[in-house]
Amino acid sequence: FDLASVPELVQYYKQHAPALLVCGTTGEQHCLSLQERKELYRSVRNSAGPDYILYAGVAAFKTEDAVELAQSAHRLGFNGIMLGFPPYRRITQREAEAYVRDVAVSTPLPIFLYNNPLRTGFVLEPETVVRLIQTLPTVLGLKEAGDPENIKKIGADSKMSLKLFCLI
Repeated sequence: FDLASVPELVQYYKQHAPALLVCGTTGEQHCLSLQERKELYRSVRNSAGPDYILYAGVAAFKTEDAVELAQSAHRLGFNGIMLGFPPYRRITQREAEAYVRDVAVSTPLPIFLYNNPLRTGFVLEPETVVRLIQTLPTVLGLKEAGDPENIKKIGADSKMSLKLFCLI
């Protein structure tokens, strides 16, 4: 973890991208301690300046760690979070809802969920996404790296107010 290299990288990306997602995959963020992730958030925000759009990748083995990361992102002036699910755990849909709810009530930041079953071992079901969106006003989007049909299933619900879907 080379914190000293962050400012130069951020300046490069500011010239080539309208925004950055910090710790945005299911890999690197879990290789960093909670403190290192918060230091990275701080360094990127300080390097980017207050007007550059930043999203914090938030996923943790423990819900309280995800809450702490989300709150740190908010305090540092991030614009939103991408909330991934705890990797390597076989959580239920009910546990996933509780995880999202606990993070969502801890911060006013917009939340984009990240469903990546091949990397986490967990599948966020479309019905769960619908319930989360209907009950949590800050859940605004979904990055779907699982079954593309999930997007159709979620979109078929006429009550949906989801603003963004992303297929990878």
